Amino acid sequence: MFTLLVLVLAATCSAQRLTPGPRLGNADWRKCWAKELREAKTQPSDLLFLGDSLTESWRGTDHCELCNESVRSTCKGAPAVFRASFGKWRSSIQGIAGDQSANLIWRLQNGVIARNRQPKVAVLLIGTNDFGAAAAGKSGAAASKALAAAVPGTAARVLQAAAYMRKVIPNTHVIVMALLPRGTNSGTFLPVRYNDHRWPSTYTAALRGVNARLRDGTRRDPKLLYLDCGSRFLKGKTIDASLMPDALHPNAAGHRVLAACMRPLIAKLMHQQSRT
Repeated sequence: MFTLLVLVLAATCSAQRLTPGPRLGNADWRKCWAKELREAKTQPSDLLFLGDSLTESWRGTDHCELCNESVRSTCKGAPAVFRASFGKWRSSIQGIAGDQSANLIWRLQNGVIARNRQPKVAVLLIGTNDFGAAAAGKSGAAASKALAAAVPGTAARVLQAAAYMRKVIPNTHVIVMALLPRGTNSGTFLPVRYNDHRWPSTYTAALRGVNARLRDGTRRDPKLLYLDCGSRFLKGKTIDASLMPDALHPNAAGHRVLAACMRPLIAKLMHQQSRT
């Protein structure tokens, strides 16, 4: 029964997206996209966050719906953490739950960044949904094989997004975040009790492969920086359930950990920008 449920739910997941494109068939996505465009045009920011649900969570929303038990409870409390950690800067949060790297590239190419309002620092966290799509409906060796095959393309698209940002907002420092740990069966919409917090997980090798490529791909540009906060979410041979109850999304405590990891580098770059 459990295996059947995984397969049925996996069928509802997005297929892996390899080329830039929107999710126009998703009404929630269109609503979020329209909101992003309005904010890009009307709200200048010094600090820009771009990504998927892991970024949107800072708003306290998922697919632009307030987090609650029926939507996703893990992002409750995240906005307060954001204000405490980053509230001193004018900030913009441009994240849409479920987006893959190719969706974000399309958003970048179609106006999510206002070229005449360059932020001082941008934080890019995207790619975990590429793996979720690659592994959808698979388990064991089949999932591992699909995830391994997805590594080069996922890393290339994340770096493509970063390169595009460097092109259109050349004065901005871009922080490319390493993908965070995720557990086997995470992101399959199953009840939390089915989420496997053991580490290594089905995703571990693929995550390490992408992160190594992201680290290497940011070395040649002084305004591209790589930051890995993943180890802070691990506790021995498990993903810390007190920080990631569903083995994928940080809760409020997890957001405090993530913010504590990011803030020193952001503050340093903000200070550098203020002196130039």
